[in-house]
Amino acid sequence: MLKADIKNNVNDSKNNETDNIKPNLQEAQKFLSLLDGEAEVFTFQTFADTPQAKENSSQYARIFSGTLDEYAKKLTKLNQQGAGVFVTVQETDGEGRKKENITRIRAIFQEDDEGSDTRFPVDPHITVQSSPNKYHRYFLTEGASPHEFEAVQRRMVEDYGSDPSAKDRARVLRLPGFYHQKDPNKPHMVHIVKSTAERPIPWDRLKTAFPPVGLEGRRTVASASGKNFLTNPAEILSALGALDPDCDYNSWLRVGMALHSTKAGSAAFELWDQWSVKGHKYRDGETAKMWETFNSNCPNGVKLGTLFHMAKQAGWTGSPPIAPPISGSANNSLISLGTDGLPDLTHDQLALDLSAKYGWQNNAKYVAKQGNWFFWNGTVWSLDQKQTHITQTRSFIRDLALDVEKWAKEYAQNIGSTDEANKFEARWKSHAKNLRQRSFFINVANTAQSNSDLIAAPKDFDSDPMLVGTPGGTVDLRSGTLRAAERGDLITRQVAVTPASLGAHAAQWEAFLAQTQEDDAEMVGFLKRLCGYALTGLTSEHKLPFIFGTGGNGKSVFCNTIHQIMGEYATRTPAETFLANRGPQHPTDLASMEGKRLVTAAELPVGATWNESLLKDLTGGDLISARRMRQDFFEFSPECTVFMIGNQKPALRTVDDAMRRRLLLIPFTRQISDRDRDPDLMDKLKAEWPAILRWMIDGAIEWQKQGLNAPQRVVDASRDYLDSEDTLKEFMTDCLEKTDKGFVLTKDVYSAFKQWCEERGMTPWTQQSLTKSIRNRGFDVTRQSSGYALNGFKVIQENLGISPVSSYTSKKLQV
Repeated sequence: MLKADIKNNVNDSKNNETDNIKPNLQEAQKFLSLLDGEAEVFTFQTFADTPQAKENSSQYARIFSGTLDEYAKKLTKLNQQGAGVFVTVQETDGEGRKKENITRIRAIFQEDDEGSDTRFPVDPHITVQSSPNKYHRYFLTEGASPHEFEAVQRRMVEDYGSDPSAKDRARVLRLPGFYHQKDPNKPHMVHIVKSTAERPIPWDRLKTAFPPVGLEGRRTVASASGKNFLTNPAEILSALGALDPDCDYNSWLRVGMALHSTKAGSAAFELWDQWSVKGHKYRDGETAKMWETFNSNCPNGVKLGTLFHMAKQAGWTGSPPIAPPISGSANNSLISLGTDGLPDLTHDQLALDLSAKYGWQNNAKYVAKQGNWFFWNGTVWSLDQKQTHITQTRSFIRDLALDVEKWAKEYAQNIGSTDEANKFEARWKSHAKNLRQRSFFINVANTAQSNSDLIAAPKDFDSDPMLVGTPGGTVDLRSGTLRAAERGDLITRQVAVTPASLGAHAAQWEAFLAQTQEDDAEMVGFLKRLCGYALTGLTSEHKLPFIFGTGGNGKSVFCNTIHQIMGEYATRTPAETFLANRGPQHPTDLASMEGKRLVTAAELPVGATWNESLLKDLTGGDLISARRMRQDFFEFSPECTVFMIGNQKPALRTVDDAMRRRLLLIPFTRQISDRDRDPDLMDKLKAEWPAILRWMIDGAIEWQKQGLNAPQRVVDASRDYLDSEDTLKEFMTDCLEKTDKGFVLTKDVYSAFKQWCEERGMTPWTQQSLTKSIRNRGFDVTRQSSGYALNGFKVIQENLGISPVSSYTSKKLQV
């Protein structure tokens, strides 16, 4: 929405409009989507661009906050009248485009005015040509600290030739799709020349690629609490307001020396730096550099009074402080001082301190969409199920309260009046006590949910399907190597064990597979690739493995072992989830599959029928709609391989090409006798879990080279099953016969179908489903006076209740 305090009436006169300026709004929207695909609102700025427009530049200086669609017409008209169109690179609060309006860092950027072929340590996400031979390059990031942005952006200036003025976080850059018109005779459409779909670079990694400039010196100053506390910052600010920051160099130094003499550390430095930055002569890092050269014995007796004397000479009418600065020596490691030199105990400041001073910046994430906290435990980001965020906030507040009490006691010792000192200490002890109230630390924890460096989206986590979290580090399935866990991977799950080293063998496991597969090396290799594929978060094979066999053949041992090894990447779900006509399906069964890589379902009942639509969705990568208990519905893309395990083969309503491509029937046919069965096998295999996990990782490598490559035994078993489980084909073959004339009502067909199903212990479909399936096979179903009818067929009455297989031979039906 356009803010009320910004005049936005565009001159309706077309005298200055250029007919050949036709902005490309699709290009503009593409850029905004690349910059921040989740944002709807952006802050746009226009400035006079052409020489003619600059004659009345104030007319073209506009700020708009809203969607591109909302302001497309106004931006287009302004561009046609000679204004340049810009957008804030960073996210704003919609209230303006000053530094204080920036709420989140989206990117660092290079403004290349030379058209140089710059080599970067990481590739830019977006490259824009702003004018001939001039480029803007954007490096998207996430989790950035706004306070560190300028220091990282300065690296772009010093090492990569970016425009020296392009360092502030409120910077606007030209919006692609609109025209650059500083040369009105050669208008140039700003456009994207290259972009990538790569994820934003975590801030810590981006800082490694582009090390902050001058940050070390500034941090030294900013972290130094100083031995004293400014008792009169408002008066000092008033005096500084009378002085010109563009004064001569010696006067500028004397102001810094005067503030340094207070021994108030960062509080005094910030006053000098904030005053200096208002001048045109300001150079980044210069105040921090010079501050470190000052010593407590400033030359020529420069003290705070010097500052007030200089201000009076400049016309200031205030008066210097009567009392000397109050000193103290408390170590205020958790205390942040306000501009008044006193502890800032607001919810807002303490929430920021949780990030900056209590480690949350690197070790905590909040997902607003789920209402969940995650904390880094050294190997993975762990879901906060024990209110860790409250426990840690309480601990932080307790430590802070002790620091406040210590600070107040030492501060009070420097107050001349004993009575005033006692009152001061008592007041701050009361503040410290109030900090410990439950409502207070709850509010601090809740406020921290909006810290820009803590915010994360569900899609940020576990986004690389080829990485696997383990107790001992992270496995990269592309190479099979184990490396140290990294925060930036944002992994939230772990398998049960750390894999054994390369080349390890699981002798008991290999013997078990050889036994169950009757020494069929092709089958064992296939199972290895299948388990490796299941270890990834990919569904590119679009397969549904159905592990089938009677009891005592090892299929349960096989599936349970793989399931247990996969730990938090695996889940079990009722077999009924995947079956039709079993009552209303509870969406929470599906919700449990989100983010899982292996789903196992066993104990398929007699007479069941597959829910073919769900199986196709799960194996085809389509979005699944689900919800958790007492929560709203949400959608997710399946990342799982589903292992169906059963002694029964569910029926299929429709055996189409899609099901034939998907279903893999994996037979476990060898019956292991009681004499050969090892009751301790599961325990023995558990001892080999690390080696079995290595076997699975090797399987993932093999799968990447050759795919699943099912052996002929699986191909034949799958084909035979699908041929035999074509329910409609079998019913029509058994119970219907072609006739040269006449028809049979679909209700009579359905009566025959119900009886036929009951004889076989199968659950019949609905009449509507049966009729629809018959029509989908290409048969003629029309409406007759007595109801819908199947033309050209009759029911073979003698085949109902007599035999499940048709006994006639004269007119076999081809379905």
